[in-house]
Amino acid sequence: MNITLYQSNKKPKSTAIPSGGQQVTGEIKHDCSVINPVFRFSGAVSADITRFNMLYAPDFRRYYYISNWTYAAGFWEADCSVDVLASYKSVIGSTSMFCMRSANRWDGRVMDNLYPTFHASTVDTTAASPWGQADRFILGVIGPADSSQAGSVTYYCMSPGALKDFMKYVLGQNRLVDDGQFQWGSLNTAIRAAIFNPIEYIVSCTYIPFQPSPLGAQVSAIPYGWWSGNVSNTNLLNQTLTHNIPDITVNIPHHPQINSKGVFVQNAPYSKFELQVNPFGVFPLDGSLIQDADHLRISIKVDLVTGLGIMEVFTVFQDSTERFLTRQTAQIGVPVQLSQESANLTAAFGAIGGGVQAASKAAGGDYAGAVMAGLSAVGSAADLAQSAPSSIGANGARAGLSGLIRLHSTFYTIAAGDDANQGRPLLEVLTPSSIGGYMQMFNGTVPLAAGMTSQERDEINSYMESGFYYE
Repeated sequence: MNITLYQSNKKPKSTAIPSGGQQVTGEIKHDCSVINPVFRFSGAVSADITRFNMLYAPDFRRYYYISNWTYAAGFWEADCSVDVLASYKSVIGSTSMFCMRSANRWDGRVMDNLYPTFHASTVDTTAASPWGQADRFILGVIGPADSSQAGSVTYYCMSPGALKDFMKYVLGQNRLVDDGQFQWGSLNTAIRAAIFNPIEYIVSCTYIPFQPSPLGAQVSAIPYGWWSGNVSNTNLLNQTLTHNIPDITVNIPHHPQINSKGVFVQNAPYSKFELQVNPFGVFPLDGSLIQDADHLRISIKVDLVTGLGIMEVFTVFQDSTERFLTRQTAQIGVPVQLSQESANLTAAFGAIGGGVQAASKAAGGDYAGAVMAGLSAVGSAADLAQSAPSSIGANGARAGLSGLIRLHSTFYTIAAGDDANQGRPLLEVLTPSSIGGYMQMFNGTVPLAAGMTSQERDEINSYMESGFYYE
């Protein structure tokens, strides 16, 4: 039979068909299978026949690897094994299969765990903090209700200087003198201070590290209780009593291998992202939710009365669409303590009562009782002289408001790998002939074609699933 001998350098597990070759005449040595035949050639066929490593037998319609040459009784004998990939290349190339990995086409969104990681690098992107651009105080005061707000408490936004001047006025001694509204009579200054505690009409004071907007009308006086104090640089709060901080943008850095490996490297365990926004703290971001995004949008709304802030973080894509990431709360406004030295009113009025009682007993001839009542009055007066502080609120901390907004990114470098011989994830149904090169299939499905044995089909499918080259 006519046989073509080849000297081939094809890769293992390749469908490549050898080219060129030398046609010779050969014969089957004895009864054999088409899978592992033995062919005999005259010793005069070639001076160096052993240089050939493949052959094609047209009667069997198959390509064979030559696994061994033997010379016996003037004949060269070639022990052969079928090359199923070359023999059935057309069947393989036209069969649709699910491709797991490919060297010539891949999907960079699919994670590739084939190669290990080693050293890490860090990148920080920052944005300016929205805090500290201005200082304001939100004061809640009980007084005649303003029509723009509900209830008996009216809220004002004041500059630090305005708050200082107002508190100086509220706590000033001029409130303890007779005027058109109040006649203190014979009560001394200490008792007047005990009775009059203007701090009781201030229910809250909150420091905020920004200038809120929009604000209500500017006011020149703040009513508190039955009095009113002049102020400057002070506005009513608007009815919503909230403020929206202008949106903050933070760029998302990319893994240094994103172009060579694919966007999946933005995910864990190859990348780690932590967003720090004071005073909300530091919290992780899911890399799979930001891998296609260009930047983050941070939205913060602050309740001006309580100082509570609500932050929402979104990823923003190139087409301007967004994806919600997280929602956090924190105390933005800092409560400020306001205090007033006030006397023990029970002791004060006890002293007054003791004095009256002593005078009454003396007038009735009960001099001992008068002495005891007088001593009681003296003791109560001593209590009165030792004023006890009363306070509104408690001081908070401003240290947590400092620092830039920071996206801290850690990237782990992936080993370079061998894409040409290992491929990269694709996860797509295709025919091998449509892309070529190395590929690995899931659940090989090459059909039993005409002339193909079931053993050959199983061998082909095994190659498909372990990885092969369509060349």
